[in-house]
Amino acid sequence: MALVTGNLSTFGRGNPPVAGSVIRFIPSSPATSGSKYLLSSIRVPIEVAVDGSGAFTANLEPTEATRPGTYYTVQIEVPDTERNFTHLDDLPWPLLVPPQGGEIGSLFALSVNPSLVWIGDDYPPDSPPAPGVWWLVTDPESADYGWIMEWA
Repeated sequence: MALVTGNLSTFGRGNPPVAGSVIRFIPSSPATSGSKYLLSSIRVPIEVAVDGSGAFTANLEPTEATRPGTYYTVQIEVPDTERNFTHLDDLPWPLLVPPQGGEIGSLFALSVNPSLVWIGDDYPPDSPPAPGVWWLVTDPESADYGWIMEWA
């Protein structure tokens, strides 16, 4: 099993609060794992910490180990203070879980805008862009001058 961790929040960073929310990891289909396990596609519900941190951990079957290949979709249900249903998010991106697990934000198969191109002599000053973004090397002293590179 692989440990997936993260923190649930809102665009208002906790306002409104998300304490008591449920995150559901939904397998894309039934599958097998190794020679012993037949896996049902039943949803895996995980409760978010009620201490206000939004922290959660999920122990999930790695998708790299399943046959046929699978992924998870994610659903977030946020209740109001009386624990009534108030909001439901169905995330549109596949969640791919490697055997070592990881932080949830790095496990989604997010698409990158293919028209994004960094133009410059060097990497962007703050941090490298997301994988899939192109870079047109404009340093005439570089062996890669004029090349379009793709971040991986």
